Amino acid sequence: MITTDQEETIIKKVRIDELKNAIKSKIKYPVIRMYLSMNPHFSLKTQKQYMYILQKFVKDFPSLQGSNPSFNASLNEMAQYFEKLEKETLQGFSRKHRLPSTIAHHALVIKSFLHFLRVNEFWTVKESTYLAFREYLDKWSRIPSPRLGRKNAISLETYQKLLSKIFEPNQRYLVKFLWITGSRLQEALFSEVKHIIAEMIPPRVKILGVKGRSDYLKPRYFPLLDKKTLSNVLKDQQIVEGLSHLYEREILTDWIKIRDELYSPNGNHLFCDRKGSPLKNSTVHYWFKKWSEKIGKKITSHQFRYAVIQKLRQDQVPLHAEYRVMGHSFKDAHQLYLTKTWQQTCEEVILARVEALKRRIMNQDSPDKSFLHHILV
Repeated sequence: MITTDQEETIIKKVRIDELKNAIKSKIKYPVIRMYLSMNPHFSLKTQKQYMYILQKFVKDFPSLQGSNPSFNASLNEMAQYFEKLEKETLQGFSRKHRLPSTIAHHALVIKSFLHFLRVNEFWTVKESTYLAFREYLDKWSRIPSPRLGRKNAISLETYQKLLSKIFEPNQRYLVKFLWITGSRLQEALFSEVKHIIAEMIPPRVKILGVKGRSDYLKPRYFPLLDKKTLSNVLKDQQIVEGLSHLYEREILTDWIKIRDELYSPNGNHLFCDRKGSPLKNSTVHYWFKKWSEKIGKKITSHQFRYAVIQKLRQDQVPLHAEYRVMGHSFKDAHQLYLTKTWQQTCEEVILARVEALKRRIMNQDSPDKSFLHHILV
C-alpha cells in the first residue's frame, strides 16, 4: 500500500517530468535540445533560462538552426550581437541597474554553449580563435554588477556566532564542512562518506565539481590539516592542543560517527536530514534564511567559499594550487596542472598553510596561549 509521503513523491516526480517535457516542447532548435540533454544536472529554472538565452542567440546565427548545425561566425559578428543585445535589453528594462548582471549572464551561457559546439565538432576553429572568443565573452561576463558587493567572505566572528546559534548536529557539521573546504553548496550535498580520505598523507576531501559546465562531476581534492601534522610542525604540545579547531580531519571523521549514531542514514551521503534522507538544496537555503534572522545578518553558503579563498591567499598558497583545489579554471596555470599530481598540489597547500600558521604563532607574545583559538589557517 502506498503511503501519503510516497504518493506525494510520485506526484512531485510526475509534475517535474511534465515541466521538463513542457520546456522541451518549446525548444525550436535541435542544437539547443542536444546541449540541454547533455547537462541533465540543470534545474528546471536553469533549463528555462538557458533555453531563452540560447534561442535568442541561435536566431541570429542561421547556420546553427538546422538538423546539421555549424557555427562559422566571426568575432566581429559576435561583437555586433552583443551590441544589439545591450540595446534591446536596455529598452526592455524598467530597472536599469540590473542590466550589467543580465548581459553578464548571457555571456556566461553563450561561452558554455560555444565550448559545447567546439567539443562536439559543430564549430571547427583554431585554438587561437577559440581563445579570442572566450576572452571577448569574459569581458562581458565580468561587468561589475550591483549584486557583487553583497557577496563578502564570512568573518571568523560571524562564523563563531553562527555556530553558537545552531544546535542540530547535521546543521553544525554542514557549516563546519563549508568553512573547512569552501565547497559550493551542491558539492557539499553531493559528498559521500567515502570522499573523506582520512588515511592519506595529507588527508583530503574528494569534491565532485557541479558548476554546470563540461567539468560536471569532475573530481578535485581539498587537503586537510590534522593533529598529527600540527604536532610534527609545531612540536609544542600545549600549542597543538590549543589548535583543536584546526583538526580538520578529526572534525569530519567525528561527524561520520555522529551521523551513523544519530541519523541512521539510508545511503552513503555525508549529510542527511532527521529521517536519514539526503539533504536538499531548498532545505539548506531555508536553514540559511533562519540562521540569518537569528544572528541579524544576511549569510549565504557561498560566503564560506569566499572565506576559504581569502584564507588561502593570506597563507600565500601558490595561485595555481589555490585555483585547482577550489575548482576554478585558470588558463595560465593549465600547464602546471598537467605536470603536477594531486599529491603534489595537496602537499603544496598544506606546506603553505602550516608555514603561515608558524609565522602567526611566532608573532604572538601571549604567555597563556589564549590567542590560539583566534588563529585561522
